[in-house]
Amino acid sequence: MSRILPCLLLVGVSLSACAPVVRLPPDEVLRRAAAAVRTLKSARYAVDGKVETVFSALPASATLRMDGQLEEGGRRHLSAFSLAGTVTIRGEEHDVSVQASIFTPAPGETYLRMNAFTVDPAVADPILDSVRALQGKWVSLPGVAQGGRGGTQAPDPQLLQLQAHVLRVDRDLGIATVDGRRAYRYAVSVDSEALSRFLRQSSQQRDEIFDAKRASTWLELFDATGDIFIDATTYYVHRMQWTYKVPAHSISVGDMRGTVSITLSEHDRVGALTPPADFDASAVLPAVLSVPGT
Repeated sequence: MSRILPCLLLVGVSLSACAPVVRLPPDEVLRRAAAAVRTLKSARYAVDGKVETVFSALPASATLRMDGQLEEGGRRHLSAFSLAGTVTIRGEEHDVSVQASIFTPAPGETYLRMNAFTVDPAVADPILDSVRALQGKWVSLPGVAQGGRGGTQAPDPQLLQLQAHVLRVDRDLGIATVDGRRAYRYAVSVDSEALSRFLRQSSQQRDEIFDAKRASTWLELFDATGDIFIDATTYYVHRMQWTYKVPAHSISVGDMRGTVSITLSEHDRVGALTPPADFDASAVLPAVLSVPGT
């Protein structure tokens, strides 16, 4: 009898794992996923990305990695950030490496600590010198503390909810397994018209002027396609994978193209977020990258 009970339990678990998922229409799944974000208490996240662009008519590229923990659907978070890339300065190519910590203790308050910053070969440059001077210090991120374009640096709850409003499901890829859980998998792209409406509504909510002509021109060139994995039971997002092209937004910065993957795990199972041991809000510097003459 002592051997039969474990066997029965094992069979029961196996049968439960193989039970069919009641398939919902994609639109309903996306709607439930957007609602689930608002109730997400905590999660771990990882972001991997590659980007290529042109800066001041010269090519630049980078890879990035971010690992962190979020609470309240992304309104509070702490992460470790690393970036490695190449940039051309005065006709010479340089390797750039960045190691940083990002901390958002509350909505509208985001801080960065530059742990390491190297440029090889070394070069004297006002902007780079200003960045080097920030090493080992916590600084506030301009535009973030004021609720500007910087946004949060974790998977933003607005970004996760955006999926229900602007994503177009191109193909239903069936049920996949992510971290041992069954998830809806969809091939998706961005609906430009829906995104334009969303941007207009967001601008109105923030009492900002919406430039419809400029937005239309930008959206004609914007392109993003990818996959999204949504838990078949909780409707939490497990993973988003994107290939994108973002048109130039200024004369000095050209088109950006690349890939990004966002993975969320341990939904509602992560302990309380603890501020970094060396974080002191009273010692935070006010404006990162405040370069004289800019």
